[in-house]
Amino acid sequence: MYLKSTSAKLNMSLLQFHYTQKVDFAQLKSEMQLVEKNDFALMKVENDRLMAEVDKLKQRLREEITRSQAGFRLDLNLEKGAVLVLCSYVCFHNLHPQAEYVTRQVCKNSR
Repeated sequence: MYLKSTSAKLNMSLLQFHYTQKVDFAQLKSEMQLVEKNDFALMKVENDRLMAEVDKLKQRLREEITRSQAGFRLDLNLEKGAVLVLCSYVCFHNLHPQAEYVTRQVCKNSR
């Protein structure tokens, strides 16, 4: 009888230990899932922030390119104007026989 009660107590404590392990494992699993969800949410927020920053940088780059192209066009037009003035001056004073031809070519290419 003593063996039966000892065996029953041992069996009962093994069952309790097994049940406690299952509960602990379930709690650990639940905590791990919660941590994963939080980490994922943080990564998503950071990713969205970085994507917005990349979009802003792309827009700034587009604006800088447009600004540079406009400045280049302005410089080119000013240079064409200076060439036309110079050619007109040379043509007016008959300083060079091909000045009229150059003036026509510059005018034709500037349109």
